[in-house]
Amino acid sequence: MRRISSKGAARRMAAVLDAADTAPVVIERRGKPRAVVVSARRFDLYETVLRALTD
Repeated sequence: MRRISSKGAARRMAAVLDAADTAPVVIERRGKPRAVVVSARRFDLYETVLRALTD
């Protein structure tokens, strides 16, 4: 899983989105994880699995 600072992500958002197509990208602020960018396809899959687990 790739990690990038929030400032780096802001400067290179297109590259972050491209990287998220293949694996989640963790965005860190002050060295701590703050967010994760995933592809829309992966997010849809996560939602489907969560729905199935909670039904």
